[in-house]
Amino acid sequence: MFRKIVGPILKIAVSVALIWLVLRNLDLGLVWLRLSEISAFWLTVAVAMLLIQYLFCALRWRAVLRALDLELPMARILAIFWIGTFFNQALPSAVGGDAVRIYKLYKAGNSLGAAFNGVMLERAATVYALAIVVVAMLPALSGVVAADEMAWITPSVVGLVAAGTAGLGAVMLLDKMPTAMRRWRVVRGLAELAADARRVFLAPVSCLKVMGWAILGHANLCVAPFALLIGIGEDVSYPVVLALFPLVILATTIPVSIAGWGVREVSMIAAFALVGVSTEGATAVSLLVGFLFALASLPGGIFWLVDGRADDDPGPEAALAGRE
Repeated sequence: MFRKIVGPILKIAVSVALIWLVLRNLDLGLVWLRLSEISAFWLTVAVAMLLIQYLFCALRWRAVLRALDLELPMARILAIFWIGTFFNQALPSAVGGDAVRIYKLYKAGNSLGAAFNGVMLERAATVYALAIVVVAMLPALSGVVAADEMAWITPSVVGLVAAGTAGLGAVMLLDKMPTAMRRWRVVRGLAELAADARRVFLAPVSCLKVMGWAILGHANLCVAPFALLIGIGEDVSYPVVLALFPLVILATTIPVSIAGWGVREVSMIAAFALVGVSTEGATAVSLLVGFLFALASLPGGIFWLVDGRADDDPGPEAALAGRE
């Protein structure tokens, strides 16, 4: 109980502290002015891309589930993903969106282990694809970022992909532990995860579908901040946004704040300063992206309410406790 209370409080504190650090030296009037400059057209484009993003996410997750022989109707996958995003974006809860997705898969008739693997491997594919996109777009940065900056950006990003590749490889070998250790439930679970990881990432057709949808999804998502940056008059190209915004997303995956608030703003300012985007402009767009992310997640709350839960339903926490 202590952890459930303290965890969200600490995340809120981190978000508030980081946002305060960002805003304390800024001209808030100028930030508001930049926000007010966005036309309805560019704002509509950004919102549309964020809503379309859920379709890409559902397609990516369906590709993972099919690789594991877990079948759900596309509409159901989309609804569950939206519900998970709602919990990630809207609530300072100890139960994250991934936990809710695992729970929903489990309640749909799948084993808890299969549900856990289906969500965790989709998450791994998402993060790995982010790193791949950044590496692929490094040439777009070389012409607009100073050479001394590229001297550390390039090896850092390549190292990130290498670390991700090594991590995936390590996961796929988790079932090679000594047979004597199989008497432990957690070891058996890790062995199942390793086998499922190979089915997703080493089967050519499955890997192509999963990573293809993941990369296309990131390309779509980056249109939103690009539209907002153009809308406030910043001179930045889409390839540059496609190279930098995934780094911002990667930073927000670190679970130290509420829905990435604070971390996103600091990362956005640091990343886009490399290409001359003003601090006020980066802050304005980051705050608006965060607000639009939360707004776009609201249908997930409606799906959750429509879904309904029986009075005796144990909920996500109780279901996941079975893995401990």
